[in-house]
Amino acid sequence: MPVKSAAPLLQMNGIIKHFNGVPALSGATLTVGTGEVHALIGQNGAGKSTLIKVLTGYHTRDAGEILFHGKPFEVDSPHAAQANGISTIYQEINLIPYRSVTENIFLGREYRRFGFLDWRRMTSEAQELLLRFNLKIDVRQPLSRYSTAIQQMVAIARAVSFRAKLVIMDEPTSSLDDHEVAVLFAVIRQLKTSGVSVLFVSHKLDELYVVCERVTVMRDGRTVQAGSLAELSKLDLVTMMLGRALDSNVQTGFATTGNAADGNVALLRVQNLSVGRRVANASVELCSGEIVGLAGLLGSGRSEVARTIFGAERADSGKMEYKGATFSPRSPATAIAAGIGFCSEDRKVDGIVPEMSVRENLTLALLPQLSRAGVVNEDKQNLIVDNFIKTLGIKCSGAEQPIRELSGGNQQKVLLGRWLCLDPSLLILDEPTRGIDVGAKREIQNLISKLAGEGLGVLMISSEIEEIVEGSDRVFVLREGRTVAEYHNSQISAEAIIAAMADGISALRQMPPLVETNGETRPVDERKLDPGVSASSTDETSRGVTKLPKEATQPKEAAVSRKPVKLKSWSEKLQRQGIFIALLALLAFNVFFTPHFVSWQTFNVNLTQVCNIVIVGVGMTLVIGTGGIDLSVGSLMAISGALAPIIFQNKIATLPPGLGIGLAFVIPVLVAGAFGWFNGFLITRFRIQPIVATLVLFIAGRGLAQVSTNGNLQTFTAPAFQVIGLGRPFGIPVQALIMFIIVAVAAWALRFTVFGRELLATGGNEEAARLAGVPINKVKRAVYTISGLCAGVAGLIVIAINSSSDANLVGLGMELDAIAATAVGGTPFLGGRASVIGTLVGAFIIQLVRYTLLANGVPDAAALVVKAAIIIAAVFMQV
Repeated sequence: MPVKSAAPLLQMNGIIKHFNGVPALSGATLTVGTGEVHALIGQNGAGKSTLIKVLTGYHTRDAGEILFHGKPFEVDSPHAAQANGISTIYQEINLIPYRSVTENIFLGREYRRFGFLDWRRMTSEAQELLLRFNLKIDVRQPLSRYSTAIQQMVAIARAVSFRAKLVIMDEPTSSLDDHEVAVLFAVIRQLKTSGVSVLFVSHKLDELYVVCERVTVMRDGRTVQAGSLAELSKLDLVTMMLGRALDSNVQTGFATTGNAADGNVALLRVQNLSVGRRVANASVELCSGEIVGLAGLLGSGRSEVARTIFGAERADSGKMEYKGATFSPRSPATAIAAGIGFCSEDRKVDGIVPEMSVRENLTLALLPQLSRAGVVNEDKQNLIVDNFIKTLGIKCSGAEQPIRELSGGNQQKVLLGRWLCLDPSLLILDEPTRGIDVGAKREIQNLISKLAGEGLGVLMISSEIEEIVEGSDRVFVLREGRTVAEYHNSQISAEAIIAAMADGISALRQMPPLVETNGETRPVDERKLDPGVSASSTDETSRGVTKLPKEATQPKEAAVSRKPVKLKSWSEKLQRQGIFIALLALLAFNVFFTPHFVSWQTFNVNLTQVCNIVIVGVGMTLVIGTGGIDLSVGSLMAISGALAPIIFQNKIATLPPGLGIGLAFVIPVLVAGAFGWFNGFLITRFRIQPIVATLVLFIAGRGLAQVSTNGNLQTFTAPAFQVIGLGRPFGIPVQALIMFIIVAVAAWALRFTVFGRELLATGGNEEAARLAGVPINKVKRAVYTISGLCAGVAGLIVIAINSSSDANLVGLGMELDAIAATAVGGTPFLGGRASVIGTLVGAFIIQLVRYTLLANGVPDAAALVVKAAIIIAAVFMQV
């Protein structure tokens, strides 16, 4: 066994890193010896991941020093760090699933022989390497064919194969079973024996004592402890991670707790819940008017339990009862309908919809109750929002201010308002005060007490021990997915909770051996110590709280500014108004410099040129608003255009002339809509990416149109049908009237209907929308159906104008024109915003640019280049 060098392998001293002025690391330090297995631990947000990313070149440090092998260490990417002896295994598997195991292991450093890949050598070495992990698999098969656990082992094998001097393992056992963990630990010991150092990041304290020698504890971006692991107990580690000395007395904004559960029927009862690998045997109980704290370290399964109660995840086993009945919600919408609200752990990831206003965010879950026939009652909505802004003390310039502009505390208040306006029976709060200032924290804590005083059941998850201790009537402690302790009022203490986190079973056995149930005191049944034990208090003190005013859920007048929010800068003004400025500039240029521009004929030509683009663009705008794309619209135009002549020319069945024309208007459009629904079905049912799902009909759709006509050109003379493309009532093209009607209806629906709000919420933050009860799958299928219907209408207009149907040409390239109009119109491709008026203007801009260039002698090819430049500029303005 090699002798360790006296000099450390790695030294990180005084590392400082800020993000947008907020400190992520404040003088953090880390020292790892040669041939040492070193633990790096800390709660979520402690700075562990940031420190590793600084070391590996993913982030550039603001200050501090890094020494590796005693020399300054500077790299600008993880690849450079790897080349210099530091290899990292991330918790999220970052390999290529569709390439073979061998290719993944040797990716970027393939062996070559005579200029060709040496597959035999790579395959042989990959097999030998995996045998070190007791893994016997066919390394020639795609990685995606194997389980997550095997993929994790392959990622570990790849990192080890670099012959690095330091291997960083970030939660490497999260996807492994006990046998695989034992194999991994054996490999870690092999690495140590060969002089390789391992930095081991894990939330499972028991694992640390098996393989690690020394430990570094981080909290709030600082290193708070570094030393021998053998000299520190698990209780010491937990105390340091939480930053809570057992004798400290930290006051929160909670009112005095009482014993709300005594004599009450349980509102919620969860027994022996199992969810994936995170939750193995969790039990929780909660009564109306009671605040129940759910405590545990990062990775203990707290959030998974909460999400399962809310229907965001499905249980593998166990039993849940809500209001005395068996409860198994299939989705968040089911839980919301049952009277359950849920503020998620990360408000930015799955809470707020950033591009939506305070008003829209606060009432997102309430929309079905605020609508009649799908149309939102805005007066009622505004009154409710104004009342909650006033009652909760939300600091904003008005209800229309985008929520992304609010502080973290005010965003959290808006999310609380989202659920309170539903008048729920149970409110689940996952880290309700994380990342907000002290003042807002106390306000929210006091509000939680008021809500419980009104009879609301509250399940509260918090990483702050004082928040759990001072705010809870009962506390359940989770450890590695199991409920290991239950404490009632007077028995709730930091000492007891921390002891249970560190070592649940031993902590329980130190508790008083009596339990009170229904007024009767009896000995604790030792067989029930795992997963939990009940220990209630005889303290009958009632909760001294003030109730949240009932008026908060009732419409009434409130003085809250409803003025439009001022745009912050000239660049934002340009982004919002740029397309209108561009359109006016184009019109002004042509009025003064293009001959015969100001004439009905010129207007008519430009108008008819954009009609189909706008009609298809409306559907495309709605699709892109949800974060999708539809490449099939051109082919659906071809299908619609092919079917219409077949119907009114009686090629299927002989029909009366009027009926044949009527069906020719309806059936092709409905068929195109059905194909659009099929696109949405593929996307939502099989989780196929929109660009891939719609590519199916992009290719097959035109083939179907050609098959239906045998590839032949269909000519016809049918004035009753051709009116859709050639009619001119009062001199206005019928196709233009259809276009304006479709734009007006779509703009109205986006602004005033539940569907419009749910569409934008889905594109703005799909997970947040799902947790707010939005039927995101139905919304997506609906927008693709609408896109198909719009394409069907456009297909009829094209053949009506041409007096013929050519399946090879109808709709050709239309998907690109529609996407271009949508992009220029200001609808971002990431979703969350959509403007059909903008798409209308965007189509006119593109058409006018082309017309202007052609009218001034510029070739059409050059006009296409300018068109591409306009699209690039439009997309650039959205960034």
